[in-house]
Amino acid sequence: MQNTTSDSVHANYPLRSPAATSDVGSNRNERWGLFPLHSATSNDALAGEVFNLDVVAVHGLNGDAYSSWEHENGTLWLRDLLPKSIPGARIFTYGYPSKLFFNKSVAGIRDYSQRLLSSLIGVRDDDNEQRPIIFVCHSLGGIVCSHFANEDNRYRDILAATSAVLFLGTPHRGASGTTDMGKLVGNIMNVCLYVSGGRGLTGDTKTHLLDTLSANSSALKDIATSFRNRSRDLMIVTFYETETTPPVGQLIVDKWSAVMDIPNEEVIPLYANHITMCRFPKETNQEYLEVSRALKRLARKGHKMKQELSTPIINAPTDHSLNEVEKTCMTLFNTSFIADYKSDLPIRVEGTCQWVLANPQYLCWLSEKEASLLWMTGNPGCGKTILSSYIMDYLQATQPSSEIHGLVCCFFCDEKIETQRDGKAILRSVIYQILTRRHDLIRHATAAFETQGPYLTQSFDALWKIFTAIASDVKSGPINIVVDAIDECEEKTRNRFLDSVSNFIHQVKLMELPIHHCIKFLITSRPYLAIARRINGLSRNRLQIEESQDEISNDVRLVIRQRVEELVRRSQCGPSIRTFLEQCLYAKADQTFLWVTVVLQHLERSLLASEKDFKRIVNELPRDLETLYERFLESIPIEHEQLAVKLLHIITGSLRPLTLEEIGVVLTIQDNHCTVSEVETDCQPSVRRTIQGILGPLVRISESKVNLVHQSAKEFLHNLANRRESPLSAVYGINSQKADLVLASSCVSFLLLSDFAKDQLSVDQSSTEGNSPVFPVLERVDAPNTGVLHDLISLEEDFILKNENDVEAGACQAVAERYKLFEYSAMHWAEHFSSCNEIASQSLQEAVLRLSENGSNRFSNWFRYYWFHNGMDLSYPQDFDPFI
Repeated sequence: MQNTTSDSVHANYPLRSPAATSDVGSNRNERWGLFPLHSATSNDALAGEVFNLDVVAVHGLNGDAYSSWEHENGTLWLRDLLPKSIPGARIFTYGYPSKLFFNKSVAGIRDYSQRLLSSLIGVRDDDNEQRPIIFVCHSLGGIVCSHFANEDNRYRDILAATSAVLFLGTPHRGASGTTDMGKLVGNIMNVCLYVSGGRGLTGDTKTHLLDTLSANSSALKDIATSFRNRSRDLMIVTFYETETTPPVGQLIVDKWSAVMDIPNEEVIPLYANHITMCRFPKETNQEYLEVSRALKRLARKGHKMKQELSTPIINAPTDHSLNEVEKTCMTLFNTSFIADYKSDLPIRVEGTCQWVLANPQYLCWLSEKEASLLWMTGNPGCGKTILSSYIMDYLQATQPSSEIHGLVCCFFCDEKIETQRDGKAILRSVIYQILTRRHDLIRHATAAFETQGPYLTQSFDALWKIFTAIASDVKSGPINIVVDAIDECEEKTRNRFLDSVSNFIHQVKLMELPIHHCIKFLITSRPYLAIARRINGLSRNRLQIEESQDEISNDVRLVIRQRVEELVRRSQCGPSIRTFLEQCLYAKADQTFLWVTVVLQHLERSLLASEKDFKRIVNELPRDLETLYERFLESIPIEHEQLAVKLLHIITGSLRPLTLEEIGVVLTIQDNHCTVSEVETDCQPSVRRTIQGILGPLVRISESKVNLVHQSAKEFLHNLANRRESPLSAVYGINSQKADLVLASSCVSFLLLSDFAKDQLSVDQSSTEGNSPVFPVLERVDAPNTGVLHDLISLEEDFILKNENDVEAGACQAVAERYKLFEYSAMHWAEHFSSCNEIASQSLQEAVLRLSENGSNRFSNWFRYYWFHNGMDLSYPQDFDPFI
């Protein structure tokens, strides 16, 4: 198909029919600007989960606002599919004259970026709700969004509202590994002309494009570097192509160029080429499902920004720019990703938790005008975490109208997550949350940093002094601090935190501390901890969830009704089974959400779904959690018993939730394996299926991370080891030392594989192997300009200036991505080994000695990674002796 208009690239994709393109308009000038594709309607509320945010799509080179996103069958997925996946979202598409993308200096890119920001201000001025923004960027359109990092305070409201960016094949860094920027842009230009019916780049046209590219290399470097430095608070999802694109017959933007290698980046492959990765034919298309699920995850995580945006300007970090020392301080305190943890919690069923707003103990605490504590207690599985999350959201949404709004800080203790299981972690996170919204208060942290250095965050006393200094500051404003599941904290620092809170409240009431605003704490735990703390009066104001029977029963009924409705719809059962399940589950639930969740998971996984089968399953299940756990263990076939035992030791013993891939390696690795590829060859093809098939409802898999269904399940397995009278004890009882032994053996064996006999952290090893291919653009240039050619060859060095720390970070990231168990093994093998040293075999002890041999690559690989990721402020010691 030949087309005389070279900039109508995607609208004339060769496989599209003329009818498919006729409805998008013929006037290309109407494609430049910000255009609405979908507005939120009242019907969106019927979907249940509603997302009050804006999605803005930015196309790539030679595209336009519509056809870049339109499949050959006429489906414009942003308009036709996405509103169903993210109900409530407003969806926009932005068009700019991208045929000139590299024909101007950086001012061209800046113009496109500023026009987009200005257009967004225009459509959001009338929007009373300050909605979070998610940008969806294809190819070089991502550079337009990346330029936001260079914009000034005129657009600060838009930049502050931006919660996430989803990149589709964006060349963040050319010239590293197998892809250089000259080849990259040449490939993109060739593909653009190919799909528009052109014949490729030849002669003067090509030389002109290469000249322009050379002139812009420093500008692209600045854009990429600025975005990396300023994207720490953004959620980033990067999709990269895995299929070659005609006519060049290779990847246009390879993984190395597409991935930014920053900590907050989620990287996902798409089984599509550079053109089809942004066009989807229908909502069941697997690539669309990947993209829409990622957008939904970003949308959920972006909800918290809505409350932050509604606070007055005194809360905004822009009222005080941070210097380098202050930025370093902020990094030290930012060790727990609480917002991500909260966004991954189960979605609250509408109507639940609202009873607490009328509870006398809660109302008494809420009305307090001075420092106070509310301690909420409840038995395992009664919904404490969801309730505390609801209270936090309610407090944020109902702050009183005053000059200074109160802050709401939260922390979710989780004994499974290293950065969320001690009292120091609580303080670090609370301080960080306050300082992100009260930059003027950072002087209290920097004062301590200047005298104590970076290790101040490891001292409970130092952290508490910083907290009290902040709380005493007249600029702090009221602060509500919600700490969930404090019983999952390590005992020593937990007690120090509780004692400090008790003394703080006592001193404020006696006017021994000059607190200008009300500082209040809300803590949740199981009942036993609050009872134990009564001796010092700390839990005097206690809300006992276990005594709110009518309210919890009503919440359980609402949850059962919604979950059963979903189950019946999926299994296509009749109304009689719905009624039976609702009545039977409610009768047996005993006010325990966890029991309902576990039973429903069991029903959902049943291969038999008739009314008779569901009745049999429910009637056979016990009422209490402990007996229910026993029943699940008894149902494991004897041929899977050994594998089940190992899985349970791995899941309960790991120091953080392991991914499916990591568990696959731990399950598989044996002494006879020599290389990583041998281990991977022997791994189960579907670890998820293996784990769910063997352990069933005992486990929960979320975002590819594996946990036991609840903390009570872990406690049950540990207690089972001491119940000698139980026939399950000898088989499934978990011994902590044995769990550490399983993990230590696997980690050490992995780090001793022959792959790590080489220096994996050198620049050569962390880059993609192989020689860089010849520029496909230059192959067809009749008389190339030698000056331009020299610029292209040197572009690799010019594109991004990396300091030594950036190089080390990139090398660490590369080796962790290449070898799935490397990160966990490097960070945690020693801790596991120290806990099981008494029962370790002679062969394991000898393996540890080999792994600790100074001067060997096997030692330097894991130790350099450990050194870097533990925030050491000193250069890596070249002559380190691990036994000093």
